[in-house]
Amino acid sequence: MRSLYLVLLSVAMGSTAQVCWKLAATGMGPMSVGQAASGIVRLFTNWLVLLGVALYALASFLWIIVLSRVQLSYAYPMLALTYVVVTLASWFIFREGISAVRLAGIVIIIIGVIMVGSS
Repeated sequence: MRSLYLVLLSVAMGSTAQVCWKLAATGMGPMSVGQAASGIVRLFTNWLVLLGVALYALASFLWIIVLSRVQLSYAYPMLALTYVVVTLASWFIFREGISAVRLAGIVIIIIGVIMVGSS
């Protein structure tokens, strides 16, 4: 059970990192590959980008702990919850729409995670 909490914490950190990166990208405006040099400087001096990187690093550390305790085939499908959390956060924070098809997909993901978790 303790491993499940670590998985959920890792999912929360990864999802929060994605929200941080979206906030940073929105604040910086459209970027292109042609602006690579100046874009890199802008990215790695943005506190939201750095926070996202730190959160992903912590999530990865937790994930390695999880993998040392449980089967990969059990743990990995749980990461699908990141899609659910990010979609809901996008709807709440960025006012992005969630279509009926996307919502159905989220329900299927949740059912799948419950099935894997109870196996």
